[in-house]
Amino acid sequence: MLNQRHKLIVPLLFYFAVPLFIFAMLFMRLPGDSMLWREFQNAGHTPLFGIIALATLYMLRTYIPVARDRPLYGYLMSAVVSLGIGVLSEYGQLLTDRDPSSYDVMRDLIGIVAGLGVYAGVDPQMKLLWSNLRRGLRSATVILSCFLFAASLFPLVRLATASIQRNEAFPVIIDFEAGWSKPFLQLQHASLIAATENQLSQLVFKPARYPGVSMVEPCPDWSAYASLTFVIHSSQSHPFQLVLRIHDKLHNQEHADRFNRSLMIIPGENHFRIPLAEIRNAPVGREMDMTQITGLTLFAVDTVLPVDFYIGPFRLE
Repeated sequence: MLNQRHKLIVPLLFYFAVPLFIFAMLFMRLPGDSMLWREFQNAGHTPLFGIIALATLYMLRTYIPVARDRPLYGYLMSAVVSLGIGVLSEYGQLLTDRDPSSYDVMRDLIGIVAGLGVYAGVDPQMKLLWSNLRRGLRSATVILSCFLFAASLFPLVRLATASIQRNEAFPVIIDFEAGWSKPFLQLQHASLIAATENQLSQLVFKPARYPGVSMVEPCPDWSAYASLTFVIHSSQSHPFQLVLRIHDKLHNQEHADRFNRSLMIIPGENHFRIPLAEIRNAPVGREMDMTQITGLTLFAVDTVLPVDFYIGPFRLE
């Protein structure tokens, strides 16, 4: 009697839990909307699909004799079904404002392989099969599975570490040479080259409509400071123009709702000091929230030839 109840309860829990997990992945948002929170949510695909794969394996063994009698078939069937759930959940995102991601499907697959791989090492039904295979293969499977799981979490650990270092470096907003800056920098038709002897990094803007570099999610609270300073060195023989753009969390994507400043770059060293009061008063009809700065971009307009210059850290003073 208990065994029959067990066979009824487990599938009911499974059939309710999987749609609930998928619904949460599709429609629920974690508190906050930052790169770190989004990466945390993405990283959840791996352990989630490891659990789904193990639950699927249990279900298959309970109701399909071949999955129980031939363990490898059960593992293969579980992997296929679980991966199918992952693919369908990605296409389900077409019902939301999010797009399907092949990268998320890869995370799902890693979770499936890692979960099944670790369990296979301790699965009593796999004992006979392991004894007939090469010695050490069982341990290698478990170790490789654990490595895959750990590797899948590397982007989250890297971004979390960079976020901590970014906060510790404040009031430096951007340091083009620091490793912590890299996850927050976005290059558009541009390349960044290592620093020279004067500690200035080389930026090359390629021919394009708006080549540039953006700092996404800088430390947001600039309210305790008076100015933004940085240095640009040009080795070109003629002046050229760059544009500095800064916006806050309330930015509505209109040109008049942010700070825009044209910078004339002359040959040699150019020192810039921009009062934060000018940035605060830049949006038309409101003040910029200096406690919620969310983006800084340096770009050129309609470049025909490459624009090559050297740039130092952006710092608040």
